[in-house]
Amino acid sequence: MLTIIQRRLRAKKSVRKQDSRIVLLFSSWHSLLLSYTRLPVSHMRQKLRYVIAGQEVLQLLREREDLKNMEAEAINDQQKASELKKRQKEK
Repeated sequence: MLTIIQRRLRAKKSVRKQDSRIVLLFSSWHSLLLSYTRLPVSHMRQKLRYVIAGQEVLQLLREREDLKNMEAEAINDQQKASELKKRQKEK
């Protein structure tokens, strides 16, 4: 089970290590749950699809967050630059 997840994650170059840890943690927890409930393997494979799809959503959310952080840093840099110019003019 874990080898399938690992192969799919390695195939995707944009997946971060943290994302793969989340999937492995979820899959191990889910397989433990399935062993207690004795659900069929096909049900487990269906859940795996949702986990992989969830990874793509996580990646998109992280990219959005990174863009917002970059924009905020750019605004801060512009404000600092304008403050420095004002200080230099005052001197």
